Amino acid sequence: MEELTYVAMEILKSRKAKRIMGFVSPFVIVLALMLFMTQFRQVQTLDPQELKAIETYQQQVIKGALNNNKGIFTEEDFKTISKSMDRLHQYANYLIWGPQWGYKIDNVDQEFATIESIINKPEYNKPEYADFFKALKEDLAEAKKDYGSRPSHDILDDLSSLVFTDAILQGEKQWGNPKTIQLMKEKGMKMLVKKEPSSPKK
Repeated sequence: MEELTYVAMEILKSRKAKRIMGFVSPFVIVLALMLFMTQFRQVQTLDPQELKAIETYQQQVIKGALNNNKGIFTEEDFKTISKSMDRLHQYANYLIWGPQWGYKIDNVDQEFATIESIINKPEYNKPEYADFFKALKEDLAEAKKDYGSRPSHDILDDLSSLVFTDAILQGEKQWGNPKTIQLMKEKGMKMLVKKEPSSPKK
């Protein structure tokens, strides 16, 4: 046993082994950090049905179905919110994880103000959208209050990647528990299970 240990130690001391370890070590460290962050942040992997419900709600209610102009927001307002949300999320990445994960923006308050000015427009003050805007405003208030913290980052991440985005990526995760996402899941699920009227019998 001692001989095997000695041989193993000698192999590890070799120049080739040191090169391999030097190449592999950064990947091991990054993997360990990612596993640690994932466990620490209570990440939720969305199952296919949840993802479909969110996509359905987003397409039919927020953005409007692809073949018509219905929906909550105009295309211009949706894109403006999307840009501001992404900027806020990227700076939150920068503050928490460092420059390699995000970037600075000039004015955090201005980005929040841009979003708030749109969602407070009179044309969006309609009873059928009241639940959505109530949830969104509460999530934004939480993100703004503790901006730069982990909970704020997670809200902005979810809103940016699951709500105000052109396409929700497969395998997308939910990092926090925003009220907006919960509402979209519940209402989107109702849209999915909604039965089509049966055709009259001949």
